[in-house]
Amino acid sequence: MNGRRLILAIGVVVFVVIVSIIIFRIDWGGSKAVQEIVRPVNIADYADTDVKVLMSTRSYINSNQEHQVLNITVGRDQTVGELINGYQGDVVRTERTGSNPTSYRAFLSALHNAQFTKSQLPPTGVQYDGVCPTGSRYTFEFIGAGEDGPASLWATSCGKKIGNFACNLSGVKKLFNAQLPKEQFEALTADTPF
Repeated sequence: MNGRRLILAIGVVVFVVIVSIIIFRIDWGGSKAVQEIVRPVNIADYADTDVKVLMSTRSYINSNQEHQVLNITVGRDQTVGELINGYQGDVVRTERTGSNPTSYRAFLSALHNAQFTKSQLPPTGVQYDGVCPTGSRYTFEFIGAGEDGPASLWATSCGKKIGNFACNLSGVKKLFNAQLPKEQFEALTADTPF
């Protein structure tokens, strides 16, 4: 009887080992799926499309009468800067300048080289609307890129760890602001915290 139990035990162990090897050797798609999600998008490929890139800068949290937002939208054919008053979105100043596919490609390539679409996990439980109340909040969006386009990102002036934007915020802000000629940018932001 002991011989049969020994043979049965060895058979069960061999069976478990074989099944384990088979399970661990099967490619369940996990590693490839992660690589596809993390794969960087070459945003310079949008240069010949209608896709636009928006940087929205919100001032600190204050009264509706004093609150301001600066939007800079860069596209293939033009760059538009808008100064918005209040939390309801009343546009009070607008500056526009022409563009072309070559300059747009240079802008997008600069963003790409700066790893503009790189993201990080924001702190859990943080509500965007109330984060960094005494500083500025920034959002970055690809308008018209569809569901397959880069995700919207956000950051604050209160620290690199707040938000999902993992790129150099100072450099990206300068790059967006420089898409309007200096005189137009100064006219747009005169008497503002921007």
